[in-house]
Amino acid sequence: MSGVRSIGARAFIAGLGLACLAVFAFAFAHWHTTDSVKFVSYLVAALLASALKVGLPGIEGTLSVNFIFTQLGILELSLPETLLIGLAGTVGQFYWRNARQIKPVQLIFNVSQVAVSSAAAYGAYQLMVTRVLHAPGPLALVAAAITQFLCNTTALSVIIGLTEEKPIQKVWGENHLWLLPYYMVGAASAGLVHFLNGHIGWQSSLLVLPPIYLLYRSYRLYLGKLESEKVHAQQVSKLHLRTIEALALAIEAKD
Repeated sequence: MSGVRSIGARAFIAGLGLACLAVFAFAFAHWHTTDSVKFVSYLVAALLASALKVGLPGIEGTLSVNFIFTQLGILELSLPETLLIGLAGTVGQFYWRNARQIKPVQLIFNVSQVAVSSAAAYGAYQLMVTRVLHAPGPLALVAAAITQFLCNTTALSVIIGLTEEKPIQKVWGENHLWLLPYYMVGAASAGLVHFLNGHIGWQSSLLVLPPIYLLYRSYRLYLGKLESEKVHAQQVSKLHLRTIEALALAIEAKD
């Protein structure tokens, strides 16, 4: 999203921004915290994790593992605390060790996207716990992770489709569908930490740092492999084209 020239894209970002303001207004009207030390610790951890980011193939953007702490917030903290963790992680992801200049419209879009998707995931988790399962459980966490995945990737696909005039469904299928396992592994890590927190204290959340780093390294290697295969395919395609051109010239010379 190098530039937003489409009227539809601008309208979408404006609508997402208004939804973000409404989410924050509702959340902070009901501000409460049960453990301020835990909240600050998760906030700092999300900021540190925001440095672990990889570039996304096919689009101008990065992916960070800090969303795991948003999922931890969904499990253990209030909605406003969870939103602040997502906000801190997003700002850190954009401005920490970033070589390119960030435009205000990009920051507004990403902050709004993270806030709305986090609130939707929080609501999905609470709905599953209170109305469907009537108790916390892995299925509620999976529902929250899938909701967060769908909200994030749909918003990205819509803005890319409107900006570059591409079919939104095609953009989602080609660029974002493969992110689902990433969210599932993140949910599993958050669930593990939450389980340990209930038995040996929330300080066990530090144990999630090695899995987070392994997740970051695995996706970095995976994306590097994809890029290498893409370059190789382009080189083979050029080689085939030169071969065809040479054969065509040889046939023409023979005639």
